[in-house]
Amino acid sequence: MQLKVAERLILLQIIPPQTGSLAKLKIARTLRDSLGLDEEEYKFLEVRESAGKIEWNSAKDTGKEIEIGEIAHSIIADAIKAGDAQETLREEWTGVVEKFMPEEK
Repeated sequence: MQLKVAERLILLQIIPPQTGSLAKLKIARTLRDSLGLDEEEYKFLEVRESAGKIEWNSAKDTGKEIEIGEIAHSIIADAIKAGDAQETLREEWTGVVEKFMPEEK
C-alpha cells in the first residue's frame, strides 16, 4: 500500500503496543518498523524536528510502498475499532482510517 509520511505517522499513533502471541508481536513490530522513516528517506525529505514536532519537504513525499499483510491489516483495523469504541480517534486521521476501514465511511 502506498502511504505518505503523514499517513505512516498517523498509523504509528493509532497502533498501540501489542500483547498476544510471539508471532503476532513480531508482525506488529515489523509493521511499526516499516512505517517509520529510514535514514535515506529522512535525508531525502529534509526532515526537521523541533519542539516535539516533525516537518518535512512534502513536495518530495511521493509515498512509500508498505507491505501490509492480512494479520498486519487486522492489527490496524482492530486498533481503529478500539479507538472508535473509546471515541479516541482524531479528525485528522479520517483519511487513513477510511483506507483501512472503507465500510466505516
